Amino acid sequence: MIFDTHAHYDDERFEEDRDALLSSMPSRGVGAIVNPGCTLESSRFAIRLAEQYPFVHAAVGFHPENCHDYCPEQLAMARGLHDEMEALYRPHLDTAALDALTDALTRELA
Repeated sequence: MIFDTHAHYDDERFEEDRDALLSSMPSRGVGAIVNPGCTLESSRFAIRLAEQYPFVHAAVGFHPENCHDYCPEQLAMARGLHDEMEALYRPHLDTAALDALTDALTRELA
């Protein structure tokens, strides 16, 4: 099984064939994909992909290149997106590792 740990299928370059491409992944041996968001908008899109494709896992976040207009309110919005993701919880994810990462990032942002 292939596990793509970092993909951006929310990118506009996939607009024309995103559904066909993602729908073909299981038959091509891809069992899991992590699609991280780089902005609030792309994080929302990643969640929609995870809702549509059970093997896609969303990650909410900000890429440093996209922080030019960052404001503290966006962190609260990102936390709201995290709450949305709880409905998509996949039991095979290591929640202890995710909690440790969240704690480390929270300390770093504080």
